[in-house]
Order: sequence, then structure tokens, then C-alpha cells
Amino acid sequence: MLHGSEYVDDGLRMVDRPFVGRQTTIPPGTGTAPGPGTRPGTEAGPDNPPPQTDTDEDDRRDEILDIYSGLFDKRGQPQVNPGAFRYDSDGVSMFELPYLGETHPWALGFVVALSAPKTPGATGPLVSPPGCLATFTPAFQPGHWSVDCGGEAATKSLLSTYGKLARDLGAIMRNPSYGGE
Repeated sequence: MLHGSEYVDDGLRMVDRPFVGRQTTIPPGTGTAPGPGTRPGTEAGPDNPPPQTDTDEDDRRDEILDIYSGLFDKRGQPQVNPGAFRYDSDGVSMFELPYLGETHPWALGFVVALSAPKTPGATGPLVSPPGCLATFTPAFQPGHWSVDCGGEAATKSLLSTYGKLARDLGAIMRNPSYGGE
């Protein structure tokens, strides 16, 4: 049983149907869910045509991306203290996994929610920790993202707290590109 919304890139829109406790797929352009479980009055027909939408807006979907902060090792564990997150003028640098590089043995993952296409300068909030904004900045390096959570002290503190929780849960992964031992 699903609660809330989930995005699935299969060419169909997903509609949350919490009153039946499941997700129902709706083929694009139909405006109604197939079969039982549809809400009365939502069926498309001569008296209730499907809503007209702009094609560009209809084609745009929220994009969910994983980005990673490379972490150094301290006694076999990822280093997640505030000093582990270097803050520059653009924030803390993070990367899409293929571009993380080989200098850090650990990779701490974050999720960015974009509501517009991923183009240079596109921004989106981190799903967690809340209050952080990621900006796609590939001019620095391919796959580069700049993350800021309201200034240097707040950013380092939030990312460190999130990192400690992830470490304690075993949710920090080994960097697959790491070039060391």
C-alpha cells in the first residue's frame, strides 16, 4: 500500500489515490483512471472534457537527482564533522556520482528535487536536510552542484548532522571511483 506520491518515469502520470490506499496510473490525455476506483464526476465525456493544458507544461516533469559529497576516511569510518564539508563562495561542492572523482573513499548521498529541466543555474531543494538549496553549476566541473543551507555555519552544521545520522544508519556508501586502497 502506498501513501503520498511517487514519480515513475514510464510515460504515464501517477495520481495519488489515498482514499483507496493505492496508486493509479492514468494514461496521458485520457483525464480519467481506468476501471473501478475512479472518483464519480472525474470521467471524461461530453459533459466533462479533460482539462486543456499547455504541451510544454504537460511534458515537464519534476526531476529527482542524486548528488554526492565525497568524504575522507578517519579510522575506517567516513569523516562527517563540520570541517569535512568545505564551504566556498558558491557553497559546498557536490557531484553526480560519475563525476565524484577518486580522491574520497566515501560518498554521502543527497536528493535534489528539480521542478525545471536540469540546465546550468537550475536550482532545487535538497529533500533532506530541509532548508538547503542545490544549484547546478557545471561551469566549475562536469556534474558539479553547489549546495547552500543559509550561509557557511548553517550549511556545515546541517550537512554534518545529516552525515552523522547517515553514518549511524549505515547509509554512506563507498565511492565506486575511489582510487585508493
